[in-house]
Amino acid sequence: MLKMYSEVEGLILNFIGNQALFKRLYNESACWKLLRAETSSFILAFLETLFAKKREVPMGDARAFLELEIKSMQQQGLWESETTAGSYINTWIKNGWLRSFNDQLSMTSASDEALRAAKNLNQKNTTSTASHLRIVQDAVRDLTIELNPDVSARIEALHHKKEAIQKEIDLLASGYTEALTEVQQRERIREVYSLASVLTGDFRKVEDDIRQMTRELKQQTILNDATKGSVLEEQLNREEALSATDSGSAFNGFYALICDVNRTTEFREQIKTLLATPAAEFLSQDQQRYMKNLTHELAQESKRIFEIRDKANKNIKAYIASGKRSQTKAIDDVLGELQKYALAFHEHTISVKTELNLAINAGHVKVNSPATMKLKEPVMHSPDTDFIEVMSNQSLDAAMLSHITLVDAKSIAQKIFKVLSPHGAMTLAKITEHVPILHGLEEFAAFMRIAYAVQGTKLEGTELITVNQEGMPSLKVTAPVYRLSSFNFPQDLNLLEL
Repeated sequence: MLKMYSEVEGLILNFIGNQALFKRLYNESACWKLLRAETSSFILAFLETLFAKKREVPMGDARAFLELEIKSMQQQGLWESETTAGSYINTWIKNGWLRSFNDQLSMTSASDEALRAAKNLNQKNTTSTASHLRIVQDAVRDLTIELNPDVSARIEALHHKKEAIQKEIDLLASGYTEALTEVQQRERIREVYSLASVLTGDFRKVEDDIRQMTRELKQQTILNDATKGSVLEEQLNREEALSATDSGSAFNGFYALICDVNRTTEFREQIKTLLATPAAEFLSQDQQRYMKNLTHELAQESKRIFEIRDKANKNIKAYIASGKRSQTKAIDDVLGELQKYALAFHEHTISVKTELNLAINAGHVKVNSPATMKLKEPVMHSPDTDFIEVMSNQSLDAAMLSHITLVDAKSIAQKIFKVLSPHGAMTLAKITEHVPILHGLEEFAAFMRIAYAVQGTKLEGTELITVNQEGMPSLKVTAPVYRLSSFNFPQDLNLLEL
């Protein structure tokens, strides 16, 4: 009886511990939060569609695509909210489902896991018991050999492995071949894709770890008023800790493999050969495309990780090199207090309307607005001489009319849309290489109005746009950089307000 009570008590304790674990994940996990969101089906559909062919999408293209989908659903009576596409994307970034980096939008590890879990619910025969068992058996055999401290036992195991390989070679040499059945081909190639598809998720976890460590370092600097030396030491410790994490060590191991040119080339050729076999028909077109570009995608993902780490290190380096803490200590102390309060708001859910007893003794502040400016009345000066009033002519002569060019902005918008549809996003300067400006500054102004009307993505800097006009020399006009995509344009171009 006592033993039974002891077992029941143990089960109760385990149940309480597991419940606490899952409750914490329920409250903290961004993946779980996405799956239980009221609009989760809409968000997952957006992620699956937008990132089906690319790991990163320009922010402007993503916003334009979402705006079109929202309008389409509103017209069908399936969407009632008036929230803009940009607000939705910003909210999803804040929730940890999307990530913005260098004006490029990508999925996070949380959204990747949620999307994979949701897609698995609809998969039939997604996994093969035989295929999984074979992988587990091979992994157990290899690990057992490598972990065995007895050298003679390891040598014997390798000899058995060698004999099995030699036996297979002899059978092939004798002309005997055992082809895989159609079911086996389907199971094996789908298993290969399943294993390959999770690789990019590992990179997103590394990225999450880097961002989290950088955020914690900044918070610690604010709360503890850390010196520059301690900040540098903490950063080095965190770099070492990152390499020790599961995702960090996985990335380091992967990078060592990707730097091996021979293995990478061999891997790429093997994938190419695999996709040329009849078994590739058991993969969808998107899955085949993913496998075909796998090595390139992995190289791009690793490059992205280094860019993020480099950016984080530059931020820390800029802080260490800065002398502002000694030059403006009075202001920094107040800003530091404000930052501490801000962190308290985030951690303890304090209302942002809480009144703070902080003040900066910086003297009198004078604030002006344009409404307070007094403008002088214009004074009209006219010559003292007499003048003769002449009635204006009510008609224009042919010579003047020949200098006026009518520009049809809607027609130009249609030409731009036709160029963007096959070529993808381009800046205005690039667009004018396909749709040249031939009617002077009036047509250039129409291009700018179109970019503004479709809410094109405004980038930093300027670009030169060539403006041509018959009988006049070409002009080089410096203009702000707008990048347009076919997603920016409405389905009915007549709806554009030009």
